[in-house]
Amino acid sequence: MLPRPYSVPMVVTLVVALALVVLVRPPVVAGAEETPDALLAHLVDLPTPAARAEQATKLAKMKGISLDAWLEAARRFGRFRRQPTGPRQDDERIVIGGRSLLTPVAVYVPESYKPDKPARLMMTFHGSGGGGAEMYVAWRAVADALGMIIVSPTDRRAIGGFTMTPLERETGWAAVRWARRTFNIDERRMYATGISRGGHLLWDMALRQPDRFAALAPMIGGPLVSLAQGRNNVRYAENLVGVPIRDLQGMKDDPGLIANLQLIFKRLAVHGAKEAKLIPFPELGHGFRMEAVDWAAFLGPCKREPVPARVIRRSARKGSGRAAWVEILETKTPTKEQFRLNIDAKRWGKLTKEKQRELVTLEAERHTARVEARMTAKGSFVVTTRGVKKLRLLLAASMFDPADKVEVTLNGKVRRLGTRLRKKVLLAEFAERFDRTFLPIAEVILQP
Repeated sequence: MLPRPYSVPMVVTLVVALALVVLVRPPVVAGAEETPDALLAHLVDLPTPAARAEQATKLAKMKGISLDAWLEAARRFGRFRRQPTGPRQDDERIVIGGRSLLTPVAVYVPESYKPDKPARLMMTFHGSGGGGAEMYVAWRAVADALGMIIVSPTDRRAIGGFTMTPLERETGWAAVRWARRTFNIDERRMYATGISRGGHLLWDMALRQPDRFAALAPMIGGPLVSLAQGRNNVRYAENLVGVPIRDLQGMKDDPGLIANLQLIFKRLAVHGAKEAKLIPFPELGHGFRMEAVDWAAFLGPCKREPVPARVIRRSARKGSGRAAWVEILETKTPTKEQFRLNIDAKRWGKLTKEKQRELVTLEAERHTARVEARMTAKGSFVVTTRGVKKLRLLLAASMFDPADKVEVTLNGKVRRLGTRLRKKVLLAEFAERFDRTFLPIAEVILQP
């Protein structure tokens, strides 16, 4: 266990990392075995989304491999080797801008891990000046109790703080991708923690892609509230309404950080979140006490539902509108990530800092597209939207009858739509998420 209390110097040296990288495996060479299994592995391991999308289109046009064959290959996807148990750190080969570099990645593998059985995963993200090698110490007992793998890549760059850029988020997901290709991970039981800068990063990743982690444990890091450069992710609070959260925070820390955390937990409560809790430490500054939560008891029952009956998605950035089986493809006015706040200067000056933050966030929510979709029965959906120009529903076999039309009540109007089973839908989805628990085979495009 960590010493008590967990203080600032320890945070700086004990924090987890994201390599500024895309962690990839070598591509399949010409003449390689062209079974569905080998072709899927090659597809998933291509280094960029563009390359994966192009290859998914090519595979969908291949003759001789049926949709059922692709589905079976996807369900059994992944060949994983035995791993030495305990902690270790290896330099993993990564590709950055076309160059292959080595990046330290620390892992902890519990003795219970078997490569033929999916295991839980804890991703850990660090703050400035830290490294991944020390991180397993805080989570080792929990990992042993739950059979959970811990993955902690180290960022060698000199990072002064979190800047909330797409690149930072992309490198975080690249680290998750590497972990899932290295170990047999249960897609329903992936968790993440982050300390200081890593806590900022974790909030940003989860708020924008809320359907990936089954539980979150950010510590002394939080979301941001600003109008500059679209730096407001509290506007997406409703995305996490169903995700269990335990946030540990010293209350003598930076006042802006505290205010942002209090605001997002307030917004989560307004939206009906029941398992999102801020755990304060009144006597601490940039620190916390790890033992304040029984982590094994908290994480034990946390499991992501691959096909939830209800999906809520807020989005203001193109290409980031996905949650479970719903995706916002295009938005309309007034949706935008960056906007001008129209308020009288005198009125603004009379507001407290707390009220100013709340006003900015409420205005940001007004500039954020929203979709709520419910599956009321097999093949029957109710969808309401705001600020959405186009969206799609991704349908797995359990969600509809291919022989019948899909009924969608969109903003009060009933539509009956035909569907077509498509290999491309499955392959394009699998290329990015390779989620064996959710395999869509059709899509419904809607324009409110």
